[in-house]
Amino acid sequence: MAPRWDSTDSGAVFVHGASLCLECASCKMVVVGDHEIVVLSEIVSLAMNPDVAPLVFYRRNLHDLAPTG
Repeated sequence: MAPRWDSTDSGAVFVHGASLCLECASCKMVVVGDHEIVVLSEIVSLAMNPDVAPLVFYRRNLHDLAPTG
């Protein structure tokens, strides 16, 4: 099942069920080989869901964060 998402008028994509979504204004784009690095200047809007634990993408896999405390 594909994730559900909404987009803003500016083209930002908010994925349903994400722990945090940020819509940011870009300041500069830098081409590095076959990639582009986007430097962001400010947060325009955000959607936060504190009930969803964040994921970390590390070594080509998604991982849960270890509980603290």
